[in-house]
Amino acid sequence: MKNSNQQKTFWCVAMCLIMVVEACATDYYVDAGKGSNAKSGKSWAEARQTIQSAYSLASDGDIIHVADGVYEKISVNGEKRVTIRSENGPDVTTINGGGTTRCASFYYSDWSTPFIDTVVDGFTLTGGRVAETDTNTSSEDGFGGGVQCAGREYVM
Repeated sequence: MKNSNQQKTFWCVAMCLIMVVEACATDYYVDAGKGSNAKSGKSWAEARQTIQSAYSLASDGDIIHVADGVYEKISVNGEKRVTIRSENGPDVTTINGGGTTRCASFYYSDWSTPFIDTVVDGFTLTGGRVAETDTNTSSEDGFGGGVQCAGREYVM
């Protein structure tokens, strides 16, 4: 009986902690057609215009909801756990490098701590390019026009 009560107590505490973490997460909204980077990003009516500007506001556990449209490249620092999610999927939501830059860069600025999961879900990446003279690449200059993953192991 004592063991059963301890298990119940454990699960109650665990569920409360999960609810607290979820309650602390902030949802941000991005809409290329109707948003403005001067807005708060905390509702569709206050949507940011670029994914990058919403990402700069985000903290661990936050979710960035992205409306249909074509968006500029993004650079993701692996030191915060953020989900960047297209609302309606890759058929209508694109990250376009414009033929001049990568579509997405995942980089890491603090090598002393492990990379934290960042999720980018439901996008088509197109128009990515990296020049062989790009000084931000390693010895494999010219590779990674769609996505650059710098310095760690990644799962795509």
